[in-house]
Amino acid sequence: QERVEAANPAATFAPATGPEQKFPALVVTVGASLEPVRATLRELAAVLAGVSLAVWLLAAVAGRAVCRWALRPVTRMANAARDMTAADLGVRLPVAPARDELADLGLAFNALLGRVEEAFERQRGFTAEASHQLRTPLTALLGQVEVALRRDRDGAEYRRVLGSVRRQADRLRKVVEALLFLARSDADAGLPGKEPVDLGAWLPEHVRTGWADHPRAADLRVEASTVVADVHPVLLGEVVDVLVDNACKYSPPGTPITVRVGTVGSSVEVSVEDAGIGLGEADAARVFEPFVRSDEARRRGVDGSGLGLAVAKRITDAHCGHLAVASTPGRGSRFILRLPPPNGTRSAT
Repeated sequence: QERVEAANPAATFAPATGPEQKFPALVVTVGASLEPVRATLRELAAVLAGVSLAVWLLAAVAGRAVCRWALRPVTRMANAARDMTAADLGVRLPVAPARDELADLGLAFNALLGRVEEAFERQRGFTAEASHQLRTPLTALLGQVEVALRRDRDGAEYRRVLGSVRRQADRLRKVVEALLFLARSDADAGLPGKEPVDLGAWLPEHVRTGWADHPRAADLRVEASTVVADVHPVLLGEVVDVLVDNACKYSPPGTPITVRVGTVGSSVEVSVEDAGIGLGEADAARVFEPFVRSDEARRRGVDGSGLGLAVAKRITDAHCGHLAVASTPGRGSRFILRLPPPNGTRSAT
């Protein structure tokens, strides 16, 4: 709308003087339809909605395709993992040649699978050897009993058979105890009651009382100095007995067996040294594994089950210590047990 007035503002208020001046003011109203504009806006909104929807669909399709392509190595690894069974532990996850994060993940899982396979193989070997070690004394024991029961015998014969049965039963008991100890988890194998012990006084007394009646007692030498360590005396005695018994088995009578205790740096060291047949490099690397025995020991027919050193290693680990061997074939072996000193205590030699 637009108001049209006289060109001269002052004339607007002047009185009409002629017939042409019928109205003091003239109002002219002009209108135009907005429907074309609204139609254009509707078309623009439809176009924008269509373009947006098309862009979203294209992005979704392209994104899915890119994700599937990028995650294809993960899909292959997942499919390979689903196909794995306990009977085929040698299968590994496929790893892309590109050295990216997914490849690192695949390599890490393959390394884990390798460790699992190794553990399974050790478990299988452990089970087979345990069955053999249990079957051997049981077979001997039952054989002795069956032979004794075939006919009546005198008292001396029965005593001989019962002595043999007792020896086989004692061997069986030791094997079962060792297997039970090795079968326990690391958490269950912890030491409940460690205490500070003066090994310089404890070790000579332990060797004297425990090995006084042994045929090799005269060959034992003890070199001890004042040294204190937090240990479980009973279990530490088992480790010492295993090492001394091992030295007696694999060294000829009359050769010295030296048991020492002292300090090396901040660690407490207990060692057992013999002058026996020694160990080769390959045997020394596996000597603390269950049921492992050297070929030389088997050839000489040395009695044993291959569990003693494995038990000693587990007890040493429970003490937070370290058990190692230094050996030369034909010149003897030296087993070294290192223990941490008690908290806040300094050992003195």
